[in-house]
Amino acid sequence: MVHPYEHLSALFNVTTFMGIGAGSLLPPRNLREAAGPMIVTATADYARAGGHEAVRGDVVEDLSLGGRYAELGLPVAALGGGEDVAFRMYGKGVLSLVRGCLRSLGRGTFVLSPARIAGIAVWITCAYGAFLWAGGLSHWHGIVLTAMFAVQMGVLFRQMGSFGCVDAALYPVHLLFFTLVFLLGIFRVRISRRVHWRGRSVRMADAAGPPS
Repeated sequence: MVHPYEHLSALFNVTTFMGIGAGSLLPPRNLREAAGPMIVTATADYARAGGHEAVRGDVVEDLSLGGRYAELGLPVAALGGGEDVAFRMYGKGVLSLVRGCLRSLGRGTFVLSPARIAGIAVWITCAYGAFLWAGGLSHWHGIVLTAMFAVQMGVLFRQMGSFGCVDAALYPVHLLFFTLVFLLGIFRVRISRRVHWRGRSVRMADAAGPPS
């Protein structure tokens, strides 16, 4: 992370891994979606799956590419890189972060497992509830629950990148930003049917067809 706004990507990273099943205590033996920032594959397998040309019609091509591998019986796994892997996704301003997350959330919500999406929604709701419901931070139980969620967020954030204790303590800010971008992403993909990515405005076709 270089600029403060880049830290707002923390919760998007966490929910992405939850959505593809990599965040489960008992993850599926073979995942069906790949994580786009860094993909490692054998050249022969990549060619057999048709490469990115085979998934050029989807704005979340990483998820679709993993699906192509799974359909061919090729194993798909999501692994932590630790100190060996580094990348920077949104270094061109806060607008690049918002647009990237709009695209991923708006489309990914409808192509990932409905059960996992429902689980993420329940988890997000509970995270809000810790400091908003039943008296919130004006009661000791709200303070305790919020602190527990902050610790959990800190652990998850740290596994996703160079996020720190401040990110964990400010997890309500992450929640609010995530929710706003999520709702806007759904609007973009399902209603206006247009997303922006890498300097292009991409028109969504129908749910089953490719964008143009």
